[in-house]
Amino acid sequence: REGDDGGMARRRRQFMNELEDLVREQPFLDVALDYCIDRFKEFRVYLQSTKSGRALGVALPFLGLILLGAAVVGPIEGWTPMEAVYWSIVTLTTVGYGDLVPTKDASVWFCTVFFIPSSLFFLSFFLAHVAKSYIQLHAIHVTRLERGMRQKLERQRALAERSERAKRNANATAANTSDSNGEIVPTTASPKDSNDDEESGFTTI
Repeated sequence: REGDDGGMARRRRQFMNELEDLVREQPFLDVALDYCIDRFKEFRVYLQSTKSGRALGVALPFLGLILLGAAVVGPIEGWTPMEAVYWSIVTLTTVGYGDLVPTKDASVWFCTVFFIPSSLFFLSFFLAHVAKSYIQLHAIHVTRLERGMRQKLERQRALAERSERAKRNANATAANTSDSNGEIVPTTASPKDSNDDEESGFTTI
């Protein structure tokens, strides 16, 4: 076992040395590799940080699995490209009409080992993404409603304050006007008070 591990380590070091020599002899490979890595990082950031990128991140695996299933099972079963894509979509979405069924051993093993488990995994991922998007949209809608209700209450409060301020200013103006003219606002006796005065023998002038 130690000899096998040592042999693997030697082969690994030899492979890395040969790769470094190849890159050193052909520097354009290093440049092309760096360029591909940079573009891949930028594309990953685009998929994670933008709405269109997140939608594309869901659509690309879906399209990739459809094309992979059609490209593998279609030629084995002798289907046309349209039939192969139709079968791949129906199988990937777990609809399963049953009008097109793999019958060859190779296609059956491919579907059993890889394609159907992958479709179930992708469908779970897709439904989780849809649920997350719905929760985010619901939170945005609730926040918008709360903001609208808060603005409406603030407008009503400001209108009530302006009305109360205007009423106080009107009362203050009326009081100042009566004080400056020296007028006394007469008070009207109630009918009950007049009856009491007549019964007691006094007349109110």
